[in-house]
Amino acid sequence: MVGVAAFLHDLHRIMQKQQGVTIHPKESLPLVRELLEEFSLNEHQLDEICYCIEHHENYNWNGTMWTILTH
Repeated sequence: MVGVAAFLHDLHRIMQKQQGVTIHPKESLPLVRELLEEFSLNEHQLDEICYCIEHHENYNWNGTMWTILTH
């Protein structure tokens, strides 16, 4: 899941270039889900991948994010 999220995490930047407007990573999630439809991923896996993509630009590593990711 981490590898898939890493591969797709900057999809919003491609969208920005195409549309000429700022796109938040969260706005790319419908396209991420669409691209992953053909793979045998369950809803939990899709949610985890999308969570990683949505939050990959959050740089406040005060321990909270680590707690979320490890529990």
